Amino acid sequence: MDETFVPEKHATLRNLLIGIGVFVLALTIGGFIFLYTKHSPKDSFQETIAATSSQDQNSSYRILGKTYSKDDKNVFVNIHYNGESTITVLVGADPATFREVVDGIGQDKNGFWALDYKLPFLIDPDTFALVGEYAKDKNHVYFINLLTAEILPNLDPATFEDVGMNYTKDKTNVWYGNPFGGMTKVDNADPTTFELISSQLVHDPDAQDKNHKYLRGEIVQ
Repeated sequence: MDETFVPEKHATLRNLLIGIGVFVLALTIGGFIFLYTKHSPKDSFQETIAATSSQDQNSSYRILGKTYSKDDKNVFVNIHYNGESTITVLVGADPATFREVVDGIGQDKNGFWALDYKLPFLIDPDTFALVGEYAKDKNHVYFINLLTAEILPNLDPATFEDVGMNYTKDKTNVWYGNPFGGMTKVDNADPTTFELISSQLVHDPDAQDKNHKYLRGEIVQ
């Protein structure tokens, strides 16, 4: 008689174990979805700031431009990289005096900011402007990116132009820039007639002036 009920006992135990396994799996998946939803980046600048700032109606909050916003207590920076938007508090910034000078550059009573770090030098906010991949004011030309900022010496800001393809020029010289910072003067280049040309192959010249043709800053013809 006992042997007749053994399979039924096994089936009951098996069903119980299956039920427990399904329950644990459901909890794991649910927890993952909760964490992903909670910590995944927001597409909307306003939605992300609403989550970063206070949950109630913050009447002091306002957007300063494409990069910065603030409320009474904090300044927020919106960084776009690889198609994603990340909002963080700009630690050390003074919200009472903070303003956005141009996209990516802010100013408060203590100095200037490039995205989420403080610039190691002062700029002139009244004449500061972005020039292609660079920036300038009445005093200097600058290279500023996500990680670093530097003053580029020996360049005339009044006549500085970003030609493209890593080439820049002023009234005196043509320069070939490193995408990560720094510039090398293109020897014997004529800034007045210097221009980009279409390249069909990787080794074709990419620029020319009245005297030469160039490839990545070097004379090739």
